[in-house]
Amino acid sequence: MSVALLLGAAVLGAQISAQAPDEVPVDARIPVHGEVRTADERRVVRLQEHYPDGWATVATERARRSGRFAFDISSGHLLTTRELRVVAPRAGRLPAARSAPLRVRVVVPLPDRAGR
Repeated sequence: MSVALLLGAAVLGAQISAQAPDEVPVDARIPVHGEVRTADERRVVRLQEHYPDGWATVATERARRSGRFAFDISSGHLLTTRELRVVAPRAGRLPAARSAPLRVRVVVPLPDRAGR
C-alpha cells in the first residue's frame, strides 16, 4: 500500500469523529454524537447504517458552527448488532468526510434491581 494512500485515509478520518455506546437495550435509543470540521458555519451530517446491499442514510442533521453534532435513533425490536457511521458531504472547500464504523449491540435489558 502506498504512503499517499495511507496519508489520505488518515486525513479523511481526521475530518470527523463519532461515538456511540457499545450496547443498548431493545426498544431504547442509540445516542450518536461527535464533531466534524467546519468553516464556521453549520454543516450537514448524515447517520448511515450498513445493510447487506450497502450503506443507507437513516438520519440527517446539521452540525453546529463549532462542528458538534448529535443523533438519537431507535434501537429497534430485534437482538442484533447495528453498524453505523457518520458522513459529511463536501461543503465548500471542506472535503467529504466519514467516521470509522461504530458497532452497537442491541441486547435484552437487565432486570430492574430496585424492584426486587
